[in-house]
Amino acid sequence: MKHFCTFWTLKQQRVFCRLVASLPPLVIAVLMTDLSVTLQISGIFGVYVAFIAPALLQLIAQREDPRENMYSGRFSGEPYIYLVLVFGIAAFGILSFQIGTQGV
Repeated sequence: MKHFCTFWTLKQQRVFCRLVASLPPLVIAVLMTDLSVTLQISGIFGVYVAFIAPALLQLIAQREDPRENMYSGRFSGEPYIYLVLVFGIAAFGILSFQIGTQGV
């Protein structure tokens, strides 16, 4: 199994990944006094996690190994992947615009 840093131990890599995942919400929580703004920003990243990242992973996996497997189905085709990707990018853009116009 390939690791992203060969000079770090597995435990150090785990700590690094946990810090990368936990520090941005903590920094936003310290800087923002309004909880609703923090939740709105979290919602933007929720769109990324729910729509954009899985579509990109499916697209890359399908291009790397195009064979059918037991998880392949009607909605595994590229048109559906691009549809989800376009929806996710549009939702991400709309939410970002709405939060940006609120003066955050």
